Amino acid sequence: MMSDGPAAVESAVVSARRTLIVSHVNPDGDAVGSCVALARIIQELGNDPRIFLQSGVPDFLSWLALPSPLVHTLAELGEWKPELVLFVDCGDMHRAGEEISAFMRGENARMPRKEIVAANIDHHASNLNFADVNWVEPECSATGELVGILAEKLGIPLAGELGEALYLTLVSDTGGFSYANTSADCLAMASRIVSLGLDVGRFTTKYENNWTLARMHLWGRLLSEISLHEQGSVVCSVVPKRYLQELGLNKDALEDYASWLRKLRGVRVALFVREDGPSRAKISLRSMGDVNVHEVAALFGGGGHAGAAGAELNLPPREAADLVLEALSFRAFTLELMARPDLADRSFRQGITLLSLHARGVLAALIFKDRLFGFLRLPFGPEFPGDPDGFAPALLLGILEDFRLGWLPREKVCTLGGYVWRPEELPAEAEGFVPLFAAGPLAQYMHGHARIL
Repeated sequence: MMSDGPAAVESAVVSARRTLIVSHVNPDGDAVGSCVALARIIQELGNDPRIFLQSGVPDFLSWLALPSPLVHTLAELGEWKPELVLFVDCGDMHRAGEEISAFMRGENARMPRKEIVAANIDHHASNLNFADVNWVEPECSATGELVGILAEKLGIPLAGELGEALYLTLVSDTGGFSYANTSADCLAMASRIVSLGLDVGRFTTKYENNWTLARMHLWGRLLSEISLHEQGSVVCSVVPKRYLQELGLNKDALEDYASWLRKLRGVRVALFVREDGPSRAKISLRSMGDVNVHEVAALFGGGGHAGAAGAELNLPPREAADLVLEALSFRAFTLELMARPDLADRSFRQGITLLSLHARGVLAALIFKDRLFGFLRLPFGPEFPGDPDGFAPALLLGILEDFRLGWLPREKVCTLGGYVWRPEELPAEAEGFVPLFAAGPLAQYMHGHARIL
């Protein structure tokens, strides 16, 4: 049985003669920079690397020199067969694409899973530790910071093109050393890279001075259409696919757009929704770190960091935006309620079901020890009447009973036009989230069924 941690990953990297370095689809600067830096480290060790990026290197990073062959499919490897598959900046194996996921499931005959070690280097708190060997440090500013630590442990200086790739990872994931995740260790590593010869001015020219006029026009159009919500604390921008098509652009033109939205005065959360296909949307959430947007993304099967997270929804972009905005509103509502000492104290002793009834429908959350363990949204409609004369508390209570125990089928909620998220298993010590607390404009309709806030 293999162990986890930096020593285990270092051993795997050193001993593998051939390593396939893998990162997520639509890679950012941290992902690409980490891949390039690892390839250079492996070459320094005298071994043979390849880089796998299903969607390739984005245009805005095309200036970065690649030290080894880059492939988009496993078939491009030909007779070359890795001894190690090394994931970087991937919270789970699915983020690398279906072909790599199939390999991890043992469904690739040419690359038998049992003959190949899988390792995982990452800094996402949501990482599932899915590999044979895992090194995950959520307190690190970027995955590249871990790669830099590995290089220094191996006695490889952070100089030249290796240093440039690592500097890219740090700049990319800290917003140019401006986000809340920027640590002293991150700045110290950047300082070491600069002291070893990196020309910061030249790097910045390559990294930032590469916009096209079409990209400028796209951002101008999008910024003219943004909307504010929650008393100006949330900004939302929706990008229809045709906007990109009309200007001959791809999604690379939107890199850093979500982060840019945070510059608006008074905004604490930026929501960016991009149409990704028929009834499919990619959502990106950004904050300055004071609002944990990872919790919101997790409601929809996504993840990330406290200050940057995302998810994919099988909905048209405007509907996806409305749903996430509703979740952000409900999150604010739950935090406001959990500020009450009596509820906070109770949530550390047993699970709490919080219920909000308003004109559009019902929102419910499962809270235990200040953590969100489930989210339920049900709109009022023909099957679930919400007007005073037709309100059906018995139907709602039946749904909530299954929800709080983790038994509520997603299909049933979808039939009612709603949405439900919960982890696979609810914590047993929460005692089934027994208490029910109702709030909101229609809370009075739960009299006799819930404690009213």
